[in-house]
Order: sequence, then C-alpha cells, then structure tokens
Amino acid sequence: MKRYAPGKTAMNILCCRCGVVIQPNNENMCEECLMEGVDICRGVPRQIVLQHCRSCERFHLPPKRWIRCSMESKELLELCLKKIRLHGVEIVDSWFVWSEPHSKRILFKIVVEKDTNDLTIKQEVGVEGVVQNKQCGDCEMIEAEKLWNALVQIRQRTENKRTLLYLEQLVIARNAHRETSDIKTSKNGMDFYFVDKNAAARFSSFLEMVLPMKKERNEKLVSSSMQSGTRTSKVTCVFTLPVVCREDLVCLSKQQAGKLNTSRFVICQRIRKNIHLLCPETGRESEVTGLAYWKEPFRALQTRMHLRRFHVLEIESTQVDARTQKQIATVYLLSEDGVPVQSVVRTCLGVDLDGVLLGYDLRTLNTCNDAFNTISENERPDIVIVKRERESRGRLWKLPRLDMLMPEDKETQEVFMQEIEEDKDVRREVCFVRNEEEISRWMAGEQIESEIPIEEILQKFGGMEL
Repeated sequence: MKRYAPGKTAMNILCCRCGVVIQPNNENMCEECLMEGVDICRGVPRQIVLQHCRSCERFHLPPKRWIRCSMESKELLELCLKKIRLHGVEIVDSWFVWSEPHSKRILFKIVVEKDTNDLTIKQEVGVEGVVQNKQCGDCEMIEAEKLWNALVQIRQRTENKRTLLYLEQLVIARNAHRETSDIKTSKNGMDFYFVDKNAAARFSSFLEMVLPMKKERNEKLVSSSMQSGTRTSKVTCVFTLPVVCREDLVCLSKQQAGKLNTSRFVICQRIRKNIHLLCPETGRESEVTGLAYWKEPFRALQTRMHLRRFHVLEIESTQVDARTQKQIATVYLLSEDGVPVQSVVRTCLGVDLDGVLLGYDLRTLNTCNDAFNTISENERPDIVIVKRERESRGRLWKLPRLDMLMPEDKETQEVFMQEIEEDKDVRREVCFVRNEEEISRWMAGEQIESEIPIEEILQKFGGMEL
C-alpha cells in the first residue's frame, strides 16, 4: 500500500502596515512598505572632511598622498567616495550637486543598495564634503627652507626677448607650469623650481618639443648615506633660446647659404621647432633645424629696433618667381628724411605707389659680423625690405602673464602682440583674456577697429558675449 504524503501548501500573510496579502518574510511587510519603512542609510555619514592645500591646489588622499583634482571631476568624486565607510550596504551610483564655488562645500549624492532575503533595497542619500585648508608636506618644506630638488632655467641673451614671450604664452596655454613650486625671474629669462624631479623632466621635454633650445644639465650631490645606500642631489637644467627673433635680418655664411640653397641675406620669418628663414628678394623659404643651428649658430645682423620707413616712388617692373610663384617687384624708394635711394630694390611683398614699407638700411652699416664683412660692397644690398607698415588699432583682448614674471617691456610686448595679429598660427596657440577698458569703451559706442575678427575673439573668450 502506498504511503500517504500530504502536500505542502504555501501560506500567505497580511502586511503588518498596509494589509496586503504577501509571502512571509522576516519583516512581515510588503515591498513598498519595506522600501518606505526601512532606513538602510542609517550608517552612511552625511558629512565628510576633505583636506586641501591652497598652495599647490591638491587634495589629501590618506595616508600620505596628495593628488590634483579639478572641481566636479571624476578623480574628485572617487576621492569623496573613498572617504565614506559603509557597513552592510554598497554604493551603486553617485553624482555631484551644484554648490557655490566659494562656499568650501562639495555636495554630492549616492545611491546605496542592500540585499535582504527576497528583496533588493535601493535608497538615495546626500553627503556634504567640507573643504579644510591644510598645507601639504612639499609646500611646508618650500615655505620653511625654500626647498627644491630640480631647477629649470630658460635664457635668451638678446635685447628683444620676443621668443621668450612666445614661450611664456605656450606655457600658460598648455598649463605646463602646474607642477612648479616657485617661479622667479632673472635678467635674461625665467627660473622654474620643482620639488619632484620627474615633474621637472616632463617640463623639460615640453620645452624641447616646442622650440629649438640648447640644453645643459648639471647634478649636484647634496648628501649621501653609506649605511642606507641613499643619496640626495639637486638637478639644474639650463635651456638657451636662439638669439634671433622674428623679422630680424640674418647674414649667413657662404657654407650655410649653400646648404640651404638661399641667399646670404635672409629674414627670420618665424621660430617654432625649426627656424624658418625667408629670402626678401625672391620669397624663397628655408628651414634650419635646432641641431644644425646650435652646431653653427648665427646672430642677427640687425634687429627690429633698426627698421626704417621708406616710401615707394616708382615701381619699375614686376615678375613672377618660377620657384615660389610669388610676384617680385623692382621699386625705387624714398627714405624717411626725403633722400631718394640711388639703387633699385627688389622685394617679394605686394607694393603700391605711395605705400610705406619697413626695411633695414645697410648703406652705412658698420658691424663686427664676420659673415657680413666677408661680402664685398658690390654684393651687399643697400635696402632690405621686411614688410608693409600697418596702423595700430584698438584691442579688445590682452595676453595673460605668469605670476612673478619680469617687469613688462611695453615696446617688446606691443611688437609681440602685433605678430599675434598678423599670424593666425600663433593665435591658435595662445590664450586671450578680456581687456575690460577697451570693451567698456566699445560697449559705450566708441568705434574700435580690431585687427582680429570679433568671432575669433569671442571663441578665445570661451563663447561669452562681450
């Protein structure tokens, strides 16, 4: 005979809060009442403390690390979540909530999750991060002893340091100086101090990528321990910029001109990774690499401060260069003091009658330049035309400067700002800030003609309206 086995039937109970029929559980409540009545965020802290160093703009990550985080970044959110200690629950989502930038408060929300027997509960909770100022160990040593482990020096030993101004704008635009502990100035350049030698090495690599520089590296032993096998040293890197600047007149040696397949009198057109030279008579361009320049360096025969004004009296003829396809004009000039130039002058610039040109007058030049003195007087040009004269206009913008930088040379800075207005490639690499004085005059209805299009200026300002 088959044994009788009674079947098990599931029993239902009523929710102790709302009376809905449910399956039995430990809390004897339905899912909705369980979500409302049970607080799984009870052990979640509502406030945390974030220690921030105002000198280097870094946050403290216990026990000893200091990390650089921008506001509302992924790194800062990760740091805030590491400050929260949880028991029995997990964080499944998090996001920032807007707060006043100067309130020293960082607000964010998290979603915590807890698994019960038959149900997963999720709840949202807000957390406030209080920013407290605390000086990091590196900044403490810097303030106490002016400690540094690596020094990067930049020098340009010439009167017009426009290449140094260009390098300064590149450093600001790419924020390459963010890891420096101090910036000082000297007669011919700038000094960047670093606590971290790796940061100095990264900054040195940046300098070598943007301009043709000569690097000299020295390392000085500070202390050493025979027992632990450790040593402390300081590293100094000296970078030297070329002495030539944009629009300087250069007289090349016969060997250099032969290698570049150009004339011996050239104009420095621009300085980037290589030095770009331009023949003023034919318009032919050539490049000198940084390695080739420092093997056989050349100096400027005349700089921009020696430019003279010339008026166009007559255009004798024009022709097109077969290699460069540029229009070459042969003109007669009148000097600024009213004396006609006896010889004809060839230029690759587009000229018109009654136009004003800027150039170098070599008729009475007396110099110690060896390359120039080896050229006979019959082979020397009397006048070398550089560019057309342009009128100065108002600017709705100005250039940012590094802190503690050398006193401004207004004439050199004005020339550099004119170069920015003339060269679109330079404008792409630099940053603009608002010139509030000129903008207020422009908004008041005063007519200000800008050399740079307004749309490009607005784009540099970040799309904000003037």
